[in-house]
Amino acid sequence: MSTIISIVVQINDWAKKLNDRVSTQQVAGLHLQLSYNSHTPWANSQAVKASIEKHIVNMNILFLCTGNSCRSQMAEGWARHLAGARITVQSAGLEAHGKNPRAIAVMAEAGIDISSQESTVLTAEMLQQADVLVTVCGHADEHCPVLPAGKQKRHWPLSDPAKAKGTETEIMDQFRATRDEVSERVVDLLQDLLKK
Repeated sequence: MSTIISIVVQINDWAKKLNDRVSTQQVAGLHLQLSYNSHTPWANSQAVKASIEKHIVNMNILFLCTGNSCRSQMAEGWARHLAGARITVQSAGLEAHGKNPRAIAVMAEAGIDISSQESTVLTAEMLQQADVLVTVCGHADEHCPVLPAGKQKRHWPLSDPAKAKGTETEIMDQFRATRDEVSERVVDLLQDLLKK
């Protein structure tokens, strides 16, 4: 069943409501309402970016997984899409397994092109630059290098859709489920950073 994506942004006064759906959470004067439609690209994302830019100073977010092929690529894509110019977003892996074409495809369904993102190996420089490190799988969390002082670390125990079995439709549904979970977690992360 297809749902409708909607984003409702308010800074003091409600902005125009794009669609009806889901509950609203207030964060530092910012309201984001989110639900996802795999067939409808994000609407009015510029308004979301502008709101975040008013509340967050320059920051660097790094998403880390084992191979930087799927989950961390999706997270980078969502964060870039929502965060705007005030946040630098990177993703990396403990190894570089290349980009997963199914991840690219399901993100394209959401109107987000991650095909130009690179599958890269984590470097000491990336760790040093990051203000927030988010590990998106257990292996990366367990084998993550020691972070420099003052860095925030979050862990998202996301299942790996690349390990999904079944028909192509069933496998793609797993990729879509991961994409949707990642989108929700990215929004929650940005909301949490707005509180600080």
